[in-house]
Amino acid sequence: MHPFTEGLQGSFRQLRRRRLARIGGAYVFFAWLTVQIADILFPALFLPEWSVRLVLAVAIIGLPFVLVVAWATEGEGTGFGGATAVRDWAVAAALVGAIGFLIMRGAAGPSAGETRQIAVLPLTDVSREGDQRYLGDGIAGELLDRLARIEGLRVVSRTSSFAYRDRQEDVRTIGRELGVDAVVEGSVRREGNQLRVTARLTAVRDGFTLWSDSYSRELDDLFVVQDDIARSISEALQVELLGPAGSAPQGVAYDLYLKGRHLFRERTPASLREASRQFAAAIERDPDFALAYSGYADSRLLLSGYGNLDAQTALAESREALEKGLAIGRDVAELNASLGLLNAFSGEMDAAELAYRRAIELDPKYAMAHMWLGTTMHSQGRLQEALTAFAEAGEAAPGHPIVGVNQATVLFDLGRYDDGMRRLDELARQHPQSGQVRRHQAMWMGEFGRLDHAVLTARRAVEIEPESPLSLMAMAKAWLWLEDPVRARAWLDRAREVGADNMLIFGLEAQLLLDEGHHARLQSLATTRMRTVDPAAAKGAGTRIYRTWAGIAAVLTHDYDTAITRLEAALEDGDIINHTPEDVEALTFLAVAYRKAARDGDAENVIARAEAVLARASSEGFAGPSMEVLKAYVAAARGRDGAAAAHLEAAARLGWARPGQVLRHPAMGRVNRQASIMALFSRVRTRISGQHDRAVVLASGDGFPARVASQGRNL
Repeated sequence: MHPFTEGLQGSFRQLRRRRLARIGGAYVFFAWLTVQIADILFPALFLPEWSVRLVLAVAIIGLPFVLVVAWATEGEGTGFGGATAVRDWAVAAALVGAIGFLIMRGAAGPSAGETRQIAVLPLTDVSREGDQRYLGDGIAGELLDRLARIEGLRVVSRTSSFAYRDRQEDVRTIGRELGVDAVVEGSVRREGNQLRVTARLTAVRDGFTLWSDSYSRELDDLFVVQDDIARSISEALQVELLGPAGSAPQGVAYDLYLKGRHLFRERTPASLREASRQFAAAIERDPDFALAYSGYADSRLLLSGYGNLDAQTALAESREALEKGLAIGRDVAELNASLGLLNAFSGEMDAAELAYRRAIELDPKYAMAHMWLGTTMHSQGRLQEALTAFAEAGEAAPGHPIVGVNQATVLFDLGRYDDGMRRLDELARQHPQSGQVRRHQAMWMGEFGRLDHAVLTARRAVEIEPESPLSLMAMAKAWLWLEDPVRARAWLDRAREVGADNMLIFGLEAQLLLDEGHHARLQSLATTRMRTVDPAAAKGAGTRIYRTWAGIAAVLTHDYDTAITRLEAALEDGDIINHTPEDVEALTFLAVAYRKAARDGDAENVIARAEAVLARASSEGFAGPSMEVLKAYVAAARGRDGAAAAHLEAAARLGWARPGQVLRHPAMGRVNRQASIMALFSRVRTRISGQHDRAVVLASGDGFPARVASQGRNL
């Protein structure tokens, strides 16, 4: 026999004698069975995905070890009773032990650094009348907020999870799309004072119901029911739930509060008015319900911006409510955030920031505190800090339209038009019924020269929110940019009909009066408005904006002494001035007034202040057409006509399309007479004319007032 063949036969005899095939086969079967069990059991225990892979790796590594042991011991007694069997199966036992350790580890809860992902869907309203949607949303929303406070648990934002309302999809599909491990779903039924709430916690991986329960209670027990649900789910997840702060409110008061919060999130004039009524009713029902005071203050303040509540009234009512609420719960995050919002509306930016940071300290996951902190920083020109705050708000509430709009605004201020518009387009797809998203799209389209698209997008905002002063103003502004004051005024008049006390309307009115050449009328109107504001009222109540426009109009009417008085008063506040590029135009008008009054030294100082503002703005990253125009103003005020012309050329390349804005500025006289700049204005106006004609076609049938529907351009 050939030596090779003899050796091969000897090897097979050794394998049979040592029973490697039997031992290896038994091990492979056992390991396969263990992996299958782990693949089913581990997800139900919310063990991380890598734990299954670890079991598989241990099984693979264990096979050669078992075979080596069997070879070394010559397979003696490898039945179920021999000593070698004990040694052989000890390896498998080690594998079982490793798996058991992982199971026990999972049962004990997540380790440090591990995060479990969960989504809370809105509870379905199954009431006979179908009018309890707010209740299902409210319970789910409050449950979401409570679960979000649990360490080691990541909860998908309300905006993202509530987007699946009424979508007839399998829970596993929803969970996979949201990227979570489990989904909370359920229903709510209310009959009179009887409330029935059901809830289920479903594993996304296999659709297995980890926990379910139902609660039949009196409405007065609403808060307790919610607490029970949150606690039961947390126990199912094997994590500790932090208990609620303070005593439970009365059930009816809590029901009213939930209605208010549901309406508040919509942020329309009508919803904010009704929200404030619900919060007021909750306070009347339970005067010790601290959160209701926060909701009332927030809704009144925002109504002054979104709707038709004058700023002074909003400030007074909100301050009174917060004084009462803070006396009850000074360490409530929502109340501290509301205090920050009040301070911001009052122009007290430092105080606002302190209040927001206190709210975040109390509740790091309260998204509105982060978001409002970001808006305060943005208003001070602190773009990078604002971006950080908005990112943290986005972490707490991914996909929230308000947060997204603010993020986009910063991107636009950074000159990143494409990035900002992509963000708004994404939000428009996620929230097709958000008028706020649409009007911001329109505003920035106009800022960067897409004027016809601005009209079309503003039209969509008006269709969504026909009673919103802000959406109507977006349409008016689009026509103002198109140099069509007739249509602009028609839409402004409609905005005034629904929001006569909205302070923002005055700013647009002022721009329109300037474009129409009614400088004296603007000065008179601004002065009258200024006198109606309580002198003790805060800066945010309107005194500053009225003084600014009165001063600019006084410069244009050659009333330089009045202009100096008004503009100095408007610009004297250190909390606001010298932080944003918006102040530069007023500073350059003041410089002109100083020069006309033979106060050249003061003029130089003011120009230096304007240069400092632009320097800080540039260091923060401010860019875009408006920044180039402001740089042109400052350069012209310095007598640097060539630099001013270059900045205007740069603005035009970025889409700037407001030549009238530059033509009326008194510091730009010599620059505007340059042949190259006159040619630039001609090109810009040709572009505006073409876009105007397209806008008229796009806007046909959009509800223009009859008296202007058939009129053409009025330049």
